[in-house]
Amino acid sequence: MAMGDNVAVEVGQAAHFRVLRDHVGSLLPCETLLYRHPIPKTDTVELLSIDDHVTLQKLPLAKISTKPELLDTAIMNGATVAYKHTGLVLNDRKKRRNLLRGTVLGAELDGIAGLVGPPRDRVLSLALLSVVLAKRGHATRELLDRIVGCWIHALTFRRPVFSVVDQLFREGLEFPRNQAFRLSSMARNELQMPGCLCSTLVCDLRATYDPNLYCLDASPYAGAICATSIGCEGISELRGYHTRLESTVSALLTEKGIAHEGDKLFGDVASTPEEFQHQARWDPLVPRPLREGLLFDAPWSGDDGCCALRSVCVSRATAGQSRLVLAMLFGTLVQLGCVLTSFCYCGFGSPFLRSTDLLHNKPWLCALARPCDCKGASHWPCEGSFDEGSLEQFRLRCCGPRLCAGDAAEGCLGYVLGSGIYSSLLHTYSGDNEPRWLQRLRDGETRDFAPRGPLDLQAGFAVSTAQKMEKSFKGFKTWLLEEVGSLPESVFASAESTAMALRGFVLHLYQTGLPRYLFVYAITAVQDAFPQHRNFLTAAWQIDKKWQRAEPGECRPVLPVAAVRAALSVALLWDWHRWAALVIIGFLAMLHPGELVLLTRRDLVFPEDTLGHTSSLFVHLRNPKTSRFARRQHGRIDDASAIAFLYSVVRHLSLDDRIYPASMHSFRRQWDAVLGRLGLPVRAADRGATPGVLRGSGATYFYMCTENIPLLAWRGRWARVKTLEYILQEVAAQMLLSELEPACRARIKLLDKAVDSLLLYFMGASQY
Repeated sequence: MAMGDNVAVEVGQAAHFRVLRDHVGSLLPCETLLYRHPIPKTDTVELLSIDDHVTLQKLPLAKISTKPELLDTAIMNGATVAYKHTGLVLNDRKKRRNLLRGTVLGAELDGIAGLVGPPRDRVLSLALLSVVLAKRGHATRELLDRIVGCWIHALTFRRPVFSVVDQLFREGLEFPRNQAFRLSSMARNELQMPGCLCSTLVCDLRATYDPNLYCLDASPYAGAICATSIGCEGISELRGYHTRLESTVSALLTEKGIAHEGDKLFGDVASTPEEFQHQARWDPLVPRPLREGLLFDAPWSGDDGCCALRSVCVSRATAGQSRLVLAMLFGTLVQLGCVLTSFCYCGFGSPFLRSTDLLHNKPWLCALARPCDCKGASHWPCEGSFDEGSLEQFRLRCCGPRLCAGDAAEGCLGYVLGSGIYSSLLHTYSGDNEPRWLQRLRDGETRDFAPRGPLDLQAGFAVSTAQKMEKSFKGFKTWLLEEVGSLPESVFASAESTAMALRGFVLHLYQTGLPRYLFVYAITAVQDAFPQHRNFLTAAWQIDKKWQRAEPGECRPVLPVAAVRAALSVALLWDWHRWAALVIIGFLAMLHPGELVLLTRRDLVFPEDTLGHTSSLFVHLRNPKTSRFARRQHGRIDDASAIAFLYSVVRHLSLDDRIYPASMHSFRRQWDAVLGRLGLPVRAADRGATPGVLRGSGATYFYMCTENIPLLAWRGRWARVKTLEYILQEVAAQMLLSELEPACRARIKLLDKAVDSLLLYFMGASQY
């Protein structure tokens, strides 16, 4: 199955269908339960959903104890043989045979009682959750959409219960998806109603037909219901009889007393056109995307095994007697089977005298062909108002004065393709129409016209990482020469010898007491230098995992939000406003320290920069540390007070000015001074808080506020959600403040309460 493709499900189900149809002879149209089709009346009914194949067999209750081998057993035995023949993997744990009750494709089926409905345990849990949500009275759009979506699946088994749900479909549309809001009284009542009626959400498969026939008046302004008894057998033969109402246009013409033939020409067609009944697009077993006009390169075999599925309908309308139909394109369409149909609008009651030529391959459009048969009727003209003189005058007005004087070169730039084609459009002067490469060439930049030079093979690694990889790789090769006595070239010749050498190297590092990171950088360097060995180094990574179990690592500690707010108060009181702005961005946008100090005014997109169309601050990251997640990334800040303070600090800067006009070393010194004033440790060896904890601290605060890990992974740009879950499990429960002295805790508490007032007071200050 082509996982990741937009039609992966359809292709997988189609392949499963062909295996069962060709090798087993099952899934016949008369025995297959299809979406939006009546249930087959045969004793055997088959269901297919991607990789799940279900067969239902109807038999008398007296024969259940004998377990007879009927058609369902033959189909399942044949399917097992077909799966093995085609190389498909069987899941023996999912095999179920001769069940009287069970959950089938999301529905709980009771064969003895003849009932089908949603799984009762899940519906009960959903009802309990809905009642709790209604009692609390607050929700987010995302939470509400999930609950309503689950109820929709359950209510489809008892569609009349849909009448109790109305406001929930419109509740909270004006709020963002993850913003909590107060539920209306109507929405809270509707949350409780499905919970009260959850026990009725079952469908009786043995329900008898009502002997009465009910009719509803089709009048759009008055109505009545009448009934008559015709018996159950007569009712069972009726399918969807109704009176088709006139369209809006036909009703208006009829009301005005204008004769028309709209109903005769565009009448209701109850069956598929005969010209298209042979095509695969009308086969109900063909997946929907494969029969709705899409083009595919994947082969779709028919009964003869050599036909490719193609379903293309084309049409092109042009004015009558137009010379455009003489173009080569139209000739090609005629060769492919298209026909030309001419008709006049007045033939359908329109007072618009115009004939149209329609080139198409749709057989049902041939009935439109008709000439104008009006006698002395007045028509609206469709000719243009230009004559030969006015057309020449219009052409002269559209051209510039130099072109009128005979200069045909105006607007025809040599380096712009097609510049002189549309001479009647607004002229763009040459100075505003120059390409960027020409401007750079005039400025003396010749890099676009010079050879690129050798490719930097260290691309993708930070400078410090590349240096550590180089030193570790050099140490690994030295160990091979001195300890093992082998040449590195001979070791790297095969993947097996490379894996064994790395395995011995990591054991040597552990035995001699050297740090583990030397092995990590060494094996990363080997994978970068010899990418063909990447998938064959499992033996070395196994020892690395055992090392981690023997000496588990520790995540960085996180700063509670109270400590971050207290640090901002100290920075504002010391007039370090730009440093405080950087801390706010790093905490709320969850950035790395290296990404923080390089930010410029151009990288911050405030609501004022979008003319108020957004309410959030977006932080553009040009060179993110996690560039493998996305080459260009952004952070987002939604706190209104933080956005207002940041805008007041940077609004006077030019686009290329840095937010923090100093180095990372200066930022670290200010960090140590502020946190030292609060009494917090700042050294990694002491389990203190370094600038690197800002990202994890912001993530922990976001998690405690929302508990939405997928959204947090997107906001924080984590490529793997599992990594984020491990981090949160380790650091979310840390209590850094509880280990401080009472005086330090009192100071942090006081400064935490004062930060909002300080931000408002210092808003607009431009000091560092």
